[in-house]
Amino acid sequence: MTNTYDPLIFGKNQLEKIVSLEVVDTEQGSEIQLFIQQDDGTVKVEKAPNKYWILSDKPVQRDWVKLKGNLHYQYGKQYNSRQDFQKFRAIFSKNNDITTVWNGKEAAMIKDGISYFKGMHPKEVTLLSIDIETTSLDPQDDNAKLLLVSTTYRFKDKIQKRLFSYDEYSRTSEMLLDLNSYIQELDPTLIVGHNIIAFDLPYMQTIAEKEGVELLWGRNRSAVEFSNRESNFRLDGTRDLHYHEASIFGREIVDTYFLAIKYDVARAMESYGLKSLIAQLGLETPGRTFYDAGQIRFKYNDPEEFKKIKAYCIDDSDDSIKLWDLMGSLFFYTSQMVPKSFSKVLLTASGSQINSMMMRAYLQQGHSLPKASETNKFEGALSWGKPGMYNNVAKFDCAAMYPSIIIAHEVYDKEKDPNAYLLTLVKEFKKNRLEYKRLAAETGLQHYKDMDTAAKGILNSFYGFYGATGLSFNSPKCAEFITAKGREILRVAITWATGKQFEEIAPEYFVEEETNESEES
Repeated sequence: MTNTYDPLIFGKNQLEKIVSLEVVDTEQGSEIQLFIQQDDGTVKVEKAPNKYWILSDKPVQRDWVKLKGNLHYQYGKQYNSRQDFQKFRAIFSKNNDITTVWNGKEAAMIKDGISYFKGMHPKEVTLLSIDIETTSLDPQDDNAKLLLVSTTYRFKDKIQKRLFSYDEYSRTSEMLLDLNSYIQELDPTLIVGHNIIAFDLPYMQTIAEKEGVELLWGRNRSAVEFSNRESNFRLDGTRDLHYHEASIFGREIVDTYFLAIKYDVARAMESYGLKSLIAQLGLETPGRTFYDAGQIRFKYNDPEEFKKIKAYCIDDSDDSIKLWDLMGSLFFYTSQMVPKSFSKVLLTASGSQINSMMMRAYLQQGHSLPKASETNKFEGALSWGKPGMYNNVAKFDCAAMYPSIIIAHEVYDKEKDPNAYLLTLVKEFKKNRLEYKRLAAETGLQHYKDMDTAAKGILNSFYGFYGATGLSFNSPKCAEFITAKGREILRVAITWATGKQFEEIAPEYFVEEETNESEES
């Protein structure tokens, strides 16, 4: 350990270079396994006792412990095994107001103040990029074949490429077993691929089942696992992506398809397909091989064509790494602060991440937790436009207005956040942003630019967090106060710029207000 980390932002556990975490139940009880990367890229495992936890608004049984403070969930109990934890849940959850974090990794990280990647940069983590070529989109088809598995391994400046091809093995099962051995030999932390969660992994899993083998990719040589529960990933206000989450013991999955959607905040990308993204971002390698993917199932039996298909597949595994290098840093540095596995950081929204940080802030010191507030409609910002063509246009931008309002008016929920940790977080993230900007300007290092972007992403999410539903530290009244102050600022700015009140400029804006139908933020 070489640095000292603020427990509020990074958690109280100061251990550096944690690249993955697992919670394992043994006959002796539950334990946390921490995977810690060494300077040469190898990983050692450190183990520590783990306890599952549940909180309630009252002592459900005699042995429940009173936590610090008087927030809603002020009594708690810890369990030595997941079996005991689930047994209690089955018996008592229906008639008691309880809360916990059901994901074992996140629960442990919140309670013990653990976070990933402290003291590391993105290119220091070992990764293996994977891309496949098949004869169909549906692995259940009778003629479905896994033709190629292209892999690119990277650790710092070291690159190692290998292509697994069906025609070099007597059976596909042998190719998959060889791939298993190769992954165990390289021992990468990140498994990277484009649409790997929804396509590549499920496809290989189905083919493996047909062949009577398993994808033994875990650091304990366990199989890749898929959740039975369908998850949703918000694409925009009207569309969700549906998928089944995959997990690999001791490793983290990076799907650059999801990564690109989260990165593209302005929704400027024409398509999230791999080739389209690489072209739009100007990341194409000069002279790389292209092939019509729709023709692969018809042409792979032709030896000359199959050579071209192989070259095409090899380049695809490189393309996913290019997307990771461009887009991944934001989420890498966010993961240093958020008590979630890295795979979860890539898939969850910022509100959930801030809530986990707030739960950690209180629970890692044995303090009680609040209950999520019911949300209500309240008026948001001023939003008005008048279509037309205009000359001599001036633009004004309120930089970081909502975070600035939070700081200037010291906005926090005194009942739910008595230690004002959220206000402190906003102040710290703003201060850190200024420091990262200074260091980036002085050194020119991309590291500080990426840290600044990560801090900015969280900083701009605090207002939305206050107004969100289902989060224990949300506060609709704080969100309403922030938007009210925002409208005051905009009104003053409009009057200064035009010499008129906003009511004079946009009288039609106030017609709906008279019906008491306020705008939802």
